[in-house]
Amino acid sequence: MTVLATSRARLVVPFERVQPIPPLSLTGDAGSDAVALFLDRAAAVGWPVPEDQRDLVAEICRGLDGVALAIELAAARLPALGLDGLAGTLSDQLRLLTGGARAEDRHRSVRATLEWSHALLDPADQTLLRRIAVFVAPFPADAAARVAGFAPLDPASVVDGLARLTEQSLLTVVPSPGGTRYRTLETIRQFGAEHLAAAGERDAVHARHLDWCSTTAAELAADTTSPTGRWRARFDAAADDMRAALGRVADQPGRQAYDLAVSLAASAFRRTLTGEAQQRYEQATALAPDPAAARAALRRAAATAGCRMRGEDMYRLHRAAAAAARDAGDSAAAAHDLATAAATTYRFAGAFAHPPQAEAAALLAEARDLAGDDPAAAAAVALAECGVLGAGSALPDALARAERAVRLAGRTADPLAESAALDALTATLCWAGDTVGTAATTRRRVDLLASSPRPRRARWNRSTPSPRPRRPASGWATWQGPVGGPSS
Repeated sequence: MTVLATSRARLVVPFERVQPIPPLSLTGDAGSDAVALFLDRAAAVGWPVPEDQRDLVAEICRGLDGVALAIELAAARLPALGLDGLAGTLSDQLRLLTGGARAEDRHRSVRATLEWSHALLDPADQTLLRRIAVFVAPFPADAAARVAGFAPLDPASVVDGLARLTEQSLLTVVPSPGGTRYRTLETIRQFGAEHLAAAGERDAVHARHLDWCSTTAAELAADTTSPTGRWRARFDAAADDMRAALGRVADQPGRQAYDLAVSLAASAFRRTLTGEAQQRYEQATALAPDPAAARAALRRAAATAGCRMRGEDMYRLHRAAAAAARDAGDSAAAAHDLATAAATTYRFAGAFAHPPQAEAAALLAEARDLAGDDPAAAAAVALAECGVLGAGSALPDALARAERAVRLAGRTADPLAESAALDALTATLCWAGDTVGTAATTRRRVDLLASSPRPRRARWNRSTPSPRPRRPASGWATWQGPVGGPSS
């Protein structure tokens, strides 16, 4: 005798053969099984979907993870909400997915179905289910143990608990190159989040999730030895959880939140997500535990904006860094940033829609007053003078300024500062028609950079495109764009 039975868990009887039934296919967009079911149920309730709205239907089905019951219940709400209303309420699926016409009460809403499944779990598995709801992306077992493994759960029991939840179809196993991961469907995640709050465990679980995300982000930012493909896979797997954790503490300044934002920014830059990298560095400034940390994040944000050729952002961020340096009582650092802001209007003139060059001289004067005897600040001011004061200058004056910039930069023991000054001198010699001098200073610059130790954060990766800023009208520019995150 052969018996065909459906169940959310194995029957565990002799000679049983299990055929998992996955969610409906989501591939093929408007031609997927999930979309076909939605269209059929929509037509059944008297609301046929026009051809030009099939893409929105596909988006809704993806948000529902292709779960047949969820798609049926969503289609049943179509006459009341419309497609745009359905799409806009996917973040509250437990409230949305009600009112089905199924005979069984537990199939008339997703919440009823989940409550029925939840009631069949033992207390330990109920605890684990609500705690792992904090993960927004597929997660490995060790991460679940770190986040969910506290009293009354033993961390060593978490793996067995994950297996039981998978057997009960409340988790999905996701094979990946980095090992097995577990995925929670969005409806189950929202259900678990409700129970987490009701149990009074939300703050504790969020704090442990933040700890895991912070540690993972720091490891990714420091990892310079893994092959590019493997590093990318690790970042992509953890990025959504890091973003979610950072979003929860966006209004809570402190060292941990700041470090997470900076680490995420550095990894996003390496992943060539330069827009996000700049956003995260700017976010870090609002989370900084002190003005010095805020200034460091602002300078990295400015460097990232330079890689993106966003002149207005560079200018704004360097001025903000100067303000943060003043707040920290560091006049020399403020001078350095003001001089850099002034120089940016000339060095990256092509990156501005409307370069604020009229303000540059005033910024430079302020920087000169604040620099004092600090070598780095004095070198930055001298370098800025080459561009800000260069327009309309006589050639001897321009040469004198460039040579002074090189002398002052040489006192800083900073090869990048000296390289920038040599670049300014090279451009001026070229303008003068001195080909021998131009070649000599170019060779000095090449020898300087070749003999300098390469900072870890400045190593280029073959997979990372190298932006090439246009040389502005002033005739000189220097730029560094490190893969691991812009240097501060």
